[in-house]
Amino acid sequence: MNNTYNSTDMILTNASSLQSLTNKNILVTGVTGVIGINLVNRLVELGSNVTSLSRKHKSYVPSVVRQLVMDLRDYDSVCKAISKNFDFVFLCDGKILQV
Repeated sequence: MNNTYNSTDMILTNASSLQSLTNKNILVTGVTGVIGINLVNRLVELGSNVTSLSRKHKSYVPSVVRQLVMDLRDYDSVCKAISKNFDFVFLCDGKILQV
């Protein structure tokens, strides 16, 4: 028996109020990561109005997603971006590591 689960699928299929995300304005950070991009894809499927925030434009983000390009370490820019009329903000970004 395989008990392996995709954490994003578990969160987004077990939530009782998924339909409440339909037609909502949602900001997602961390779309370059596994959780962030899966969340974006699922929100698009649900009919959410999704905006992503990342350091670079990403070609693999669905075309219906509005992409904001900025450095998340720029406090003023981020505050300005999230002060827009978003119903939900999902912070899926992580620490930037330099190797």
